[in-house]
Amino acid sequence: NVVSCDDYRKVRHADGFGWDIFIRMELLTPLTKALPEHVSEETVVKIALDLTSALELCSRFSIVHRDIKPANIYVGRDGVVRLLDFGLARKSGKTESDAIELTQGYAPPEQYYGDTVRPRSDIYAVGAVFYEMLTLIRPDAATDRMIDDSLPRPSDINADIPDNISRLIMRALALKPQLRVRSARAMK
Repeated sequence: NVVSCDDYRKVRHADGFGWDIFIRMELLTPLTKALPEHVSEETVVKIALDLTSALELCSRFSIVHRDIKPANIYVGRDGVVRLLDFGLARKSGKTESDAIELTQGYAPPEQYYGDTVRPRSDIYAVGAVFYEMLTLIRPDAATDRMIDDSLPRPSDINADIPDNISRLIMRALALKPQLRVRSARAMK
């Protein structure tokens, strides 16, 4: 569930400064273009299973993606969801303050403040993606939530969302990492 790179080629610029990198990979469709207008519970569950599988693989190698958002989630011809763009990925526990690069609404509080990132940081982002997918509201649009922790449950916004899915999303979106779902495997 992570995008594969079949081959690559580096071509040095004619002036000698810099390179162009060409990557050959599978043909993928952005998740936002692959989704129907109304996302069913079954579709959300399938995407969640695929995405948490990608995060399980990352966890095995102590990698925290740090940039999970709809723009980095794609669908293959086989219908399998794949995670890509590991440009901000770091080893688990590495502390770096690079808030300028963060995508507002998906990054967890600890990432905004330059605290230690762990797999639970990606769990927050997954929760944000599914919150937005089911409610059409980005959960942290102005970072006000970090101050007052107010965020309506998805089932309060859309009565069609089952309560168990709503609870799981809210647990993934806990502001304190220790209150989040403990791992991608547990979320799955």
